[in-house]
Amino acid sequence: MNEQDKKTAEYLQTIGIEYSARLLGETKRDNDWTCDEWRVSFSRVHLDSRLPVRDKAPIETAYYTGTGHRAKPAKRTSWDNAPRPVPPTAGSVLYSLLLDASSADENFYDWCTNYGYDSDSRKALAIYEACCIIRADVNKFFTATERAELAAILEDY
Repeated sequence: MNEQDKKTAEYLQTIGIEYSARLLGETKRDNDWTCDEWRVSFSRVHLDSRLPVRDKAPIETAYYTGTGHRAKPAKRTSWDNAPRPVPPTAGSVLYSLLLDASSADENFYDWCTNYGYDSDSRKALAIYEACCIIRADVNKFFTATERAELAAILEDY
């Protein structure tokens, strides 16, 4: 875990946000990319853990890591020495979410120009709309101050 990951985890704890990542398994994505699929979530917890927080729905999304993010088990056995998936850090997930969310700050045609997509492509439109959904979810879940602090922590991630 790098310094930015540590700072992100500490900041999330101070503002009452829990992060979790659950491995769904190995999968193949675009162009036969073999990767590990995770279900990640950020949820609000009251700083006094006995009280529930009901005003903010959690952010839950799929997240994918390449096989290069796997690690050999610390305890080696002769029958199982295969690398295991390593859960993504909150910092890595938030960096991706904030980047996708900020890309949706522009209109579709500008977005296509800036990211090299054809504005007449249905695939490009679907990707842009996914970024817009991420933007709405991130803006609904995190306050403007929290987004700014996370962006500062994750700058140059």
